Amino acid sequence: MGGESEDISRIRYYPLVSGTYFVEGIASILTSTFLPIYLIVFMGLDIVTVAIYSTVAFIPWLAKPIWGFISDKYSFTLFGRNLRRRPYIVLGSVLNFALLPFLVIIDPTNGILYVTVWFFQNLGWSMLDTCVDALSVENETTKRNLLSMVLWIGSYLGTLFAGFVIGSILMAGSFVTGFVIGALVSTTTLLFVIFAPEKEVSKAESVTTDDIKDFFSKDNLKDIFSNQRFVIWGLIFAAFYNIDSGMTDFFFEPWMVMKFGATVYQVGAFTAVTSIFAIVGAIIGWLLGEKIQQFGQKKVLSVALLCFAAGYVLTALVTTLTELYYVWVFIFLAVGFGRVAQIAIFMDITKPKIAGIMFALYMAFLNIGTFVGRGLAGVVVPSLGMEGTFFLVATFMLVLIIPVNLIDTEKAREIYL
Repeated sequence: MGGESEDISRIRYYPLVSGTYFVEGIASILTSTFLPIYLIVFMGLDIVTVAIYSTVAFIPWLAKPIWGFISDKYSFTLFGRNLRRRPYIVLGSVLNFALLPFLVIIDPTNGILYVTVWFFQNLGWSMLDTCVDALSVENETTKRNLLSMVLWIGSYLGTLFAGFVIGSILMAGSFVTGFVIGALVSTTTLLFVIFAPEKEVSKAESVTTDDIKDFFSKDNLKDIFSNQRFVIWGLIFAAFYNIDSGMTDFFFEPWMVMKFGATVYQVGAFTAVTSIFAIVGAIIGWLLGEKIQQFGQKKVLSVALLCFAAGYVLTALVTTLTELYYVWVFIFLAVGFGRVAQIAIFMDITKPKIAGIMFALYMAFLNIGTFVGRGLAGVVVPSLGMEGTFFLVATFMLVLIIPVNLIDTEKAREIYL
């Protein structure tokens, strides 16, 4: 592929993938910021019940390798071409935006029905996310650090939109109206399906069962796990990295309402403002990774973890909403550059031919922390309160600095690439 065609592909591709993550940012704010307020503050559900609901609904995110494997192996005809990713992106998108409004329409006291709908909304969202990631990794025209920055900026722009616009709608009207509008905006993921470049695959190019078996073969796994620090410490880091969000995010917003008397709009505005600084942080992460090579991604992640720990301690000590703003601006700067570094590392050690399953494996381990954290929240938050929970997750973040610096990324590239 020549330089000119690569440039054209990048110009066409980056806005589309950023736009898809924009939609994911909207889904994230609807379900992890506004929905907790709806369930706990307005519908009166207790923390334990909400923790159970959110934990069960999150299970599809642990199954991301399944969507990766299926899209690696089974292609379908779309627009007259044999494609591996975009047919699944269509299905995932439809499930996501079609079911979002029902999270505030169905009576949440009808536990089985409510969790089932939430489960399938997450199933569609995780399928969409997995296949967009896989298409990103296998696209040869993309630059890893730049792409990682573009992905997260798109996501934070989605939270910015949802925080200000949908937050205003929720204050002026109802939760149903806000969620319906969020779902309608989410249909823009179909633009990605129509315009994103994806190479048509022939039968010979499709991933075979033997390819997957080879990756998971006894000899290969033995070679990888014997004295290869990147696997052991990398997976330990991934499995605990998001435990802070699992334990705090779903209960943070109701805590803001109950402790500081924040309105739904103020919570949305808070999320939007912090997202602006996350965008700044993502740009910093890209600059550190691309322009200041001596830093290295592991050092960037270590600094981010240190900032998270300090930020959570300060969050436990604040007494006003204004103080909370200052602290979380600081935290989200770290979130921005930390996520760029984390995703860039995983992209670098992913084999393009099996990008779906391999990258999804990394992401599934990242989701373990969220899953475990949500489950623990049902015990920890009622026992320690939110302030005590913030101190606990700050300790987790400090401890994670150790496995980050033991990851051997150079050896990983020797084995995988």
